[in-house]
Formats: sequence, structure tokens, C-alpha cells
Amino acid sequence: MSNNITNIWGSGSNIQLQQETFNSSQTQTIVSEETLDFEKIIEFVNKIKKYDNILDDEFGNKATEIREKITDIEKLAKKKENPSKIKILLNELKKLSIGVGQGLIATGIAEGIKALIM
Repeated sequence: MSNNITNIWGSGSNIQLQQETFNSSQTQTIVSEETLDFEKIIEFVNKIKKYDNILDDEFGNKATEIREKITDIEKLAKKKENPSKIKILLNELKKLSIGVGQGLIATGIAEGIKALIM
């Protein structure tokens, strides 16, 4: 009998290990249902849209990109489609918000997104 060592670093999910078994098999059913609260996302987007008139002051040349991401998020959330794409867009929006500094709107967006996707 040989000794095999397996080292795993980092996070993992849906992992199976089988030890000291010969000529056997395993099956694993993974139910990956990525869920988001679409209503909360729409509510969050609507809050951001209330401040549209000051986005240019807060985000400067990034305001247009912010508005585009907000529009894309809103469209997908209203259709209740593609939660993984919504998460990507929310993370991009958060990065843009963090990147512009400590403005009140930017900070609110970044913190709001943390609450939505945790």
C-alpha cells in the first residue's frame, strides 16, 4: 500500500474525496441554483437612480459607465434573468464606486452591493 498525500489550499465547494477504496465509483449531484433577491436589486437600483443628477459630480468621467451598468442590472433584474451576470455587473459597479474615492453616493453604492451579494 502506498501513501498518497493530497494538499488542498483555498476555498472549495462541491468537492468529494474517496479514501482507501478500490474499484469503486461515486456520483455527486450538484444543484447549483444561484439566487438573488431581484426585488431588492430593483429597489437598490431605484435608490441609485434618485441621485442621477449628481452622479457626474461624484463619479466624473465614470458616470456614464455607472449609468450603463445600472441600466443593465435593472433590465436583467426585472426579467429575473441571469443572476451570475447581475453579480458580475454589481461587482463591477462596486469596483467603480470604490475607485472614485470616499464620496457619499459611491460609498453607499459599494456598501449596498455588499449587502446584496453576500
